[in-house]
Amino acid sequence: MWSRTIKLPTRFETHLKLLLRKEKHLPSVSTVCLKLQVRTPHHRHTAACVTGHRLNTYYLQSELDSSNPTRLASPFRNIQSIKLVRITPNTLECKQLMDMECGCKMKREKERQEREALNMAEQCFRNQDNQEKDQNKRLVMDSSTTSALQSSFHRRHLPQDCIAFSSPDGRKLFTEAINCSTNYMQIYFPLAEQFITQAEPAFCGLATLAMCLNALQIDPGRLWKGPWRWFSEELFDCCTSLSVAKEKGISLSEFICLARCNGVITEDYRATSDFTLEQFREIVKHSCATSSEIVVLNYSRKVLGQTGDGHFSPIGGYHAEKDMVLLMDVARFKYPPHWVKISRVFESMQLIDPSMDLPRGLAVLKIPVVPAPQPCCYSSSSIESMRCMTDFTLTAQR
Repeated sequence: MWSRTIKLPTRFETHLKLLLRKEKHLPSVSTVCLKLQVRTPHHRHTAACVTGHRLNTYYLQSELDSSNPTRLASPFRNIQSIKLVRITPNTLECKQLMDMECGCKMKREKERQEREALNMAEQCFRNQDNQEKDQNKRLVMDSSTTSALQSSFHRRHLPQDCIAFSSPDGRKLFTEAINCSTNYMQIYFPLAEQFITQAEPAFCGLATLAMCLNALQIDPGRLWKGPWRWFSEELFDCCTSLSVAKEKGISLSEFICLARCNGVITEDYRATSDFTLEQFREIVKHSCATSSEIVVLNYSRKVLGQTGDGHFSPIGGYHAEKDMVLLMDVARFKYPPHWVKISRVFESMQLIDPSMDLPRGLAVLKIPVVPAPQPCCYSSSSIESMRCMTDFTLTAQR
């Protein structure tokens, strides 16, 4: 007995030492396969399948043809003629059906499950991070919003002396004033058509003037937006700058200057000692009985029990029996339109305006007969505007 070795395509690329049979012939391939199956019991395929799972890409040509299996030739010299075929990566998979106990299939399935588990875990962690970030952002926004809300206001409650226009008592007063024989609610409807809310906290004077000029159907005489001409707060850019008006508001003298510059006939009254309550009541009655005049009050909110100080509001009607006036407050974000006693309004006008060192008062706006002139700031200089302001102040002091 003598031994020979031959390199066979095994799973671990080793040299298997084969013993010759008694007739000194090389063992058949089937015998070798049986021995390999005993050593590697987890593979249940042919010899080609033992090395077919991405480990060795060389196969016996005779073993590739499963439909016509052949045996190796008996003489040893014929073994040299066996042809090895290179298999491409696309055909590395085993062509035989594998059961669930196959290590390669189980390994691939395990790797796939591990990848899916890793992806799911990564996605879960990513979702948790996003939720934490969103929650933190929401907490920051909520805290900032809460702090902002704590330092801000949403409307104010009217004091007891003031009756809201939309309340049951306010509606009753409105109905009684409308149905009264002496109807002092004529001016209400033109004002209601043009009722606006001031765009800035200090724009009460400009918003009141814009509403009154539009209610009196005054033509601005200059383009505003597109082909249309109407009054807005931004158009009152004479007598005082809009930046100053936005920050500090306007005085009664500046209000009268703006009204006259925009083509409306204006009569002004200061609530001095010479100006009586009866005079004030007659002015209100005469104005509210027609739709061509509007009384604009410059008063102090403090006297009425409201927050703030100087304010402008037009009078939208008069209740003769209750002796109350309807204030069309343009600061509707703060106080709604409300009814108040005319005596209380008169007291609120007598308070001194710190900016002018004069008592407050009222202005009566009337429809002009001639077309509206250009504002004084469109003249050759602003001297005319300053002269108008000086004349108004001197007249009020007299």
